[in-house]
Amino acid sequence: MTGLFQDVRYALRQPHKNPGFAASAIVVLALGVGATTSVRGTLDSQLSLWRNNRGPAHLCARRLAVVASSAVAIRIPAWRAAYVEPMVALRYE
Repeated sequence: MTGLFQDVRYALRQPHKNPGFAASAIVVLALGVGATTSVRGTLDSQLSLWRNNRGPAHLCARRLAVVASSAVAIRIPAWRAAYVEPMVALRYE
């Protein structure tokens, strides 16, 4: 429990030491939440035609479409990060 308490104290101290990084992290998180909400709303509006017909095949297809779009959203950044050479990335820091 003391380790968790120390981690929380450390996390609360960091924004004061580097406010620019904290601000950019908050902006990136806000953009991520906004983009996720936008994509979810778009998918819901596009797939709302299937709501009228509540057959099992339609519900399964809707769920698969949401899962597939989530998988693609997760895979693209991971795929791009897999092609970065660590030594090249360290040289630019």
